[in-house]
Amino acid sequence: MKRLARLLVFTVLGVLGVSSLLNLASVVLDDPLHEARRQLSAYGWQEDDLDTTSGGYSMRPFRASAHATYRSRREDRPGEVRIEIARTFPLGAWKVTAYSHEEPEGE
Repeated sequence: MKRLARLLVFTVLGVLGVSSLLNLASVVLDDPLHEARRQLSAYGWQEDDLDTTSGGYSMRPFRASAHATYRSRREDRPGEVRIEIARTFPLGAWKVTAYSHEEPEGE
């Protein structure tokens, strides 16, 4: 029984370790903040339309997420753009979990 419990503990720790290493490798190979900016093209934004004001990302064993805030340079779409993206598995596809475009007040 002790042997089975030890095997189970080492298996769980091994899976968590491999998942963490995959997450780390995927962040090095695929910058989450760059991916957040890339996802904005689906909302009509281009690379030169936005200035980054803040952002960050986090990694957990089976989930990675990123968030970023941008200021629009476009005169026809002024304001602040926020996006959050996440993926469930280390090498899975990023998906937008939140998006907003807030125009300045008074316009």
